[in-house]
This record gives sequence, C-alpha cells and structure tokens, in this order.
Amino acid sequence: MISRERMSIWLRASRGADAVIEKRDTSKNWVTLHKPKEEKQFAGLKADGYQIDFAYYTEGKNLIVESKSGSPGFKSVSQTTMRINGKEVVPEIFAKGMVSTGVNVDRYKDIKLDGRLEPNPGIYKYSDPGRDIEVVLK
Repeated sequence: MISRERMSIWLRASRGADAVIEKRDTSKNWVTLHKPKEEKQFAGLKADGYQIDFAYYTEGKNLIVESKSGSPGFKSVSQTTMRINGKEVVPEIFAKGMVSTGVNVDRYKDIKLDGRLEPNPGIYKYSDPGRDIEVVLK
C-alpha cells in the first residue's frame, strides 16, 4: 500500500489534447549513482513505463542533475528529489524560464558527495489518453 504522503497525482487536460498526468511518487523509482565527479556520468530508470535518463556531475560542492526522457508521451521532469544516505532532499529553487528545453536541470547545493546518492524523477508529467474526460459547462 502506498502512503498518501509519498505519492500525488494531478490530472490536467486542454480542449483537443490528451489528459496530462502530473505525478510525484517517492515510494519507488530510485536509482543509485556512482560517486559524482566533474565529468558527466549517466544513470536511468523506468517510471510508469517511461525511460527517464539522468546525467550528473559536480560543480564545486554542488551536484548538478539533468533529467530527460525520449519516450513518446512523456512530457517532462519538473523537479527531481534526491535521497542522500536515506534522507530525501529537494534541489535549490531557481527560475527555469518559460520555454522548456526538454532537459530539467537541478542543483543540489553543498551536499555530501561521498554518501549514497539516489535520484528520483520527483515531479514529472506524461500524457494519458485513457484518462481523457469531457466536462460540459452550462
């Protein structure tokens, strides 16, 4: 059973478009990273059937995590979550702009890079035409 505190699902739809699911599920979908270094390294996982790829590297004491997916129907990762030695943390908040590049970039400031690091897609979106509904407003 999944705790309500650990999983959230939002539905959004626009006229003529498939329903878009926005989801956060930290009860699963974690991958362990090798010790980060300045050169990019790569890891990936499947969440709800979609391949999500991470590129990660260091900038000083900061860990940079890029996330993206080439899977059809996958929209975007909005914000990752990181588990550091079992404790969940979120990245530094900063404006990402109005136009998506398809790659989400998160910065984890001043974290212990020698611990067990496990990213999770955090908040992500995908299309689900099976959840399309029509609401008639009068």
